[in-house]
Amino acid sequence: MKYIGIDGCKSGWLYVGLDDDLNWTIDIMANISELSALSRNSTLILIDIPIGLREAGRIERLCDLEARKNLEGRRSSVFPAPSRPALNGPTYRECSQINFEITGRKLSQQSYAIAPKIKEVDDYLATLDLRGKIREIHPEVCFWALNNYTPMRYRKKSPEGEMERIDLLKKHLDCTNHIIEKIKIEIS
Repeated sequence: MKYIGIDGCKSGWLYVGLDDDLNWTIDIMANISELSALSRNSTLILIDIPIGLREAGRIERLCDLEARKNLEGRRSSVFPAPSRPALNGPTYRECSQINFEITGRKLSQQSYAIAPKIKEVDDYLATLDLRGKIREIHPEVCFWALNNYTPMRYRKKSPEGEMERIDLLKKHLDCTNHIIEKIKIEIS
């Protein structure tokens, strides 16, 4: 597949691949290192996980600041990425304290919950040079762009928010319903 979108799930990593003719495939990788085989034939890999973590410094990542600036009412969906050292603590309290010492911010529960996934990707990318091929994305920024640079009106977990996003995807991709049904089967 030429284009691959990836997100973490309970079973590992769910991905959707598309080619130029909008043929698609969906599958789950147990761990991110399986991406190496997929990446050989792909042009662009987009992953919904923070990439480019700070070792030190209190200045927040520019991409997070820009995303929040554009998202207006959806700003809270872009949580601050943890520092790299904060991924190594054994408990939430310790990870949060490490992050505070480095960045001046406590670690959010949301960041801590996905810290193993963030660390898995961070470790994986440290072993390869996929610059230009693999990029961090944020779903709300993608919806903002697809929606003529306007944030979505409803929270993604509300029924209205789910339909708003599905309807927007349908405007750009005829096979949206098929992809959603396949994803539901894969992650159930």
